[in-house]
Amino acid sequence: MSEEGAPKDEKYEPKIKPRPYAQELKFLERLDKTSWRISKGMVPGMHVPGIFYVNDHLETLMLEELKYHCDGGGVGGFLPAVKQIANVASLPGIVHASVGLPDVHSGYGFAIGNVAACTYSVISFVSFFAAADRPPPCCSVLFCCVVLCCVVLCYVVGW
Repeated sequence: MSEEGAPKDEKYEPKIKPRPYAQELKFLERLDKTSWRISKGMVPGMHVPGIFYVNDHLETLMLEELKYHCDGGGVGGFLPAVKQIANVASLPGIVHASVGLPDVHSGYGFAIGNVAACTYSVISFVSFFAAADRPPPCCSVLFCCVVLCCVVLCYVVGW
């Protein structure tokens, strides 16, 4: 046992093992030369599909990142941006799609370059964390910008 109480040299096993890469690819559909759709079902609870826009180089990086995640058993590093886009599609109140812009890459839960339009329920979710003076888990890096946008939107819409 280590000082913290965890056994030494114990291999970490994720709670949910990722699907094989070939199965993950079944949830991806190329729409045209620069855009892909992530179908509902890639992650549990998706309310809308995901869409991401890439050039040839970024497409290779996105798909390789997903492959390494699957081949590595889901251990280590950030969740692939493709999976993060799909996770955002499962947020309550999301409308239309979770969109990965042409500079998308893995972030802390919410991919950098990932955007989503949401209804009032998500604004309430972010406002709850603002009142608690801590960032919500989906956007810890950009928390101040998210709260500012929510406040401005609430003022403009009249909430």
